[in-house]
Amino acid sequence: MIALPIPDCSVLDAIRACAERMQDDDLATRLVAASAQFTSAEKVYRQRAKDRQLFTFEPSETAAGVISVEEMKWLYKNRFSKLGSPCRPLYDQIRVKAKICPLCNTRTVSTLDHYLAQAHHPNFVLTPINLVPACGDCNKEKLAADPKTIDEQTLHPYFDSLPVDAPWLVAEVIEDRPFGIVFNAAPPVHWNQDLSNRLRQHFGAFNLGDLYSAKASSEVAEIASLMEVEHALNGAQGLRDYLRSQAGGRRSASPHSWMAALYQALADSQWFVDGGFRNIKA
Repeated sequence: MIALPIPDCSVLDAIRACAERMQDDDLATRLVAASAQFTSAEKVYRQRAKDRQLFTFEPSETAAGVISVEEMKWLYKNRFSKLGSPCRPLYDQIRVKAKICPLCNTRTVSTLDHYLAQAHHPNFVLTPINLVPACGDCNKEKLAADPKTIDEQTLHPYFDSLPVDAPWLVAEVIEDRPFGIVFNAAPPVHWNQDLSNRLRQHFGAFNLGDLYSAKASSEVAEIASLMEVEHALNGAQGLRDYLRSQAGGRRSASPHSWMAALYQALADSQWFVDGGFRNIKA
């Protein structure tokens, strides 16, 4: 997970832009009239997010008691995110905060994800701090999940930051045919327990194990010829040293990188550096 700066814009900015030149006068009037309630809800959201208590928000069938869930969804789709709409500049302002999806740290950002789902929490459909830049796959993986406990919450890029004092992502080489790599979230024991539990929840909710395994298989296949040359020139120890240097370099560039975990696992596998890498071609 990649930490991101909190958006500069507010829900009031979104309301004003969405209501501008709206043909549905009744909806526009209700939206603007509820500005104070939306602003108050935004303040509560910010505090609960800092306290890791967003799961305490109860589901609601209306926003500010006057706008339905479906109307809020319509506002988001047709006024906030639609190309050419008055609110689209705000959408893009939030989306460009990250190029790589902060939820998976792998794929390209293409959309915004509602941290608290639209279907359950209409009060926050237009709230910028509830909108996280994401790839399309992570947005779909999460769907309308509604956490009920602190441990069911995924990590929030605006309010959570993972320590970099020790790796939490580990990989294991499957020493067999076909060759494979398995990834797991294994936070250090000295980390805060709530953070560790939420990290594991995040890892599972976004199906990161399968994603990283698929990426790892492709990565190793691409460097198969290079490893053959390194092994021929410098033997198993030379190959291990190369893999370890790659792990260190990747971790320095991106502390939570799946590639760092991959190269470390390859270096740690005696079977792999002794020639197991040749099973990649099988």
